[in-house]
Amino acid sequence: ERSDRVLSRVLSHFTDLEISHAAGAYLYGLDGQAYLDFASGIAVTSVGHCHPEVVHAAVEQTKKIIHNCAGVTYISANIELAEKLQEIVPIRDARFFLTQSGSEAVEGALKAAKYVSGRSGIITLQGEFHGRTLGALSVTAKQLYRDGYGELLPRSFIAEPSVEAVSRLNDGNIAAVIVELVKGEGGYEARDREFVQKLRAYCAAQKIYFIVDEVQSGFGRTGKMFACEWYGIEPDIMALAKGIAAGFPLGAVVMKKEISEAWKTSAHGGTYTGNPVACAAGLATVNILLRELPRLAAKIKTVEEACDKLIAQYPRIFVRRQGLGYMVGLVCASGQICADLRKRALRNGLLLISCGAAGEVIRLAYPVTATLPELEKGFAIIGQTAGEM
Repeated sequence: ERSDRVLSRVLSHFTDLEISHAAGAYLYGLDGQAYLDFASGIAVTSVGHCHPEVVHAAVEQTKKIIHNCAGVTYISANIELAEKLQEIVPIRDARFFLTQSGSEAVEGALKAAKYVSGRSGIITLQGEFHGRTLGALSVTAKQLYRDGYGELLPRSFIAEPSVEAVSRLNDGNIAAVIVELVKGEGGYEARDREFVQKLRAYCAAQKIYFIVDEVQSGFGRTGKMFACEWYGIEPDIMALAKGIAAGFPLGAVVMKKEISEAWKTSAHGGTYTGNPVACAAGLATVNILLRELPRLAAKIKTVEEACDKLIAQYPRIFVRRQGLGYMVGLVCASGQICADLRKRALRNGLLLISCGAAGEVIRLAYPVTATLPELEKGFAIIGQTAGEM
């Protein structure tokens, strides 16, 4: 009731849960009840809530400087983060423009591609989500998000997922193709590896920039640091955010050196780019993730086996699992069944969120740092809940 008196209702809510605090893989309600969190703030708290190393890094940075626009002075924190990212991203000798969100990272990626190529067209694929700001929304396929806004970014095209469909839209004035290797809002469904590699080769041959949106799939979400590693590709530009800083608002446009050098000074900017506190948290998060990645193979096996057991045991509720590695969607028979399951699971102490065209997919966005017992407990609650339906 307090929220409705002061905050816009344009923001939808998965639950009515009221939270007092959080730690690790758990949220705690105002009544003191613990909820195992398989949502992670929509795949953001990659190393769990309030990880001590992240908290320490952020607090120590607040004692030094909280903000001074990176366009006014140079600040060590954002340079240190970019140096670390340069070591791990799948673009050799990459350059970075730091943002506050995934939508902003996508906007920056689109602007860089248009500016440097001198072309105006952008192509994305059916079923993809790239953000809510006007440019990012223009390359988002879900009509529900586009309705009511009239004409969006001109010369933005949505293609069927085939090289032939992309080729038909190529009129010689296409700046970039932007893709999600694993669809986030679209249902945690992974693109076919052979298709992605062919599309990458086509873009290279046509001198079209290949942008990979890893806002949701990046930073260990798939079991590797970036989904690109599963596909064996090097994009021209990437958009990153969500898991980069364990909850601090941070994102990044990642680009090849030659693109960065052709994107002339003052062609883009931002007051909060490279905020020192967010960057300090991001550096701590990346270091934690690098330690966790070798442990993910066992967790992936646990998740896959747990999903397959649920599908076999409750075929009326669960249809299949999809996704890539640690980033798994559990497809329900309908959006209504999924919504009912989520509501009942919350009463049983497990927070779940959904995605997919009809909200039919349980989006399993547990922390990368979730322990095997926490994963097992979460799937046990899903099974218990399915048994009650």
